[in-house]
Amino acid sequence: MKRLGIVLVLSMMVQGGSGSLFAPTARYSFEPAPHKHGKVLMDFKHQKIVVDIQGRRAFLPKTSDEFMDYRENFGLEDVTFADLNFDGYADIGVLMGIGYGGVNVCRDYFFYAPQTKRYTRQIDIACNLEIYSSKSRLLATMAKDGPSQESDIYWIDPMGAAHHIIKSTGHWPQNEEGDMIFRYTSDARVKASKAYFYAKPGGKRSKVYIIKGDKVSLLNMALHQGETWVKVAYRSKKKTYRQWVRFSDLSFRDLPKEAL
Repeated sequence: MKRLGIVLVLSMMVQGGSGSLFAPTARYSFEPAPHKHGKVLMDFKHQKIVVDIQGRRAFLPKTSDEFMDYRENFGLEDVTFADLNFDGYADIGVLMGIGYGGVNVCRDYFFYAPQTKRYTRQIDIACNLEIYSSKSRLLATMAKDGPSQESDIYWIDPMGAAHHIIKSTGHWPQNEEGDMIFRYTSDARVKASKAYFYAKPGGKRSKVYIIKGDKVSLLNMALHQGETWVKVAYRSKKKTYRQWVRFSDLSFRDLPKEAL
């Protein structure tokens, strides 16, 4: 009886009603996977969110400091649905804030784990998150601030978890016209037995290469025909090279050892 009583109380909390700790003020329908139906119930007063997938309900883990309803001022959705970790299930983004006159739209992101049938928070307060490369399993953010912008790159491991691997800051040149100049604060090491240099993404392969364990500094990133390329600086005993290599030939310091 005691167990049944706990279940009934939790059910009342989730469903709302008189004296409830959860009273939905917004509802969204979505497809967590093909041919499956789900709902997201949001309680702005108590700062709680419930996800219902075909009758199975669970609270989302605690969001960042607070989430708010921006629909009246900006016409934005409180939640978004997209498969961000490439496992065939819809992940959820919860609106956390808007800045720079509406340019920076920032959300917490919760990824669905089919093994546990629950959502876990994977990325906190990411602005303008989008899929950078499905092939390389990369997500990218971008936040503008006057003449500069900050970007972060997340790599999705085979288990569907997000790892922050690259951070960059871009500035427009002060005295001359030109492209934005980026400074990368992440380093990488070669994980392939040989990582050949290229003069440009997808160009002709050089005879020069670096080997497994060599450390490089990041200078730029680019996509070419769906493949991710990274421009790196490598200092040998005789000279410094600034060349392009394949992203797949590198490993990054923030990745777990089993992913390297």
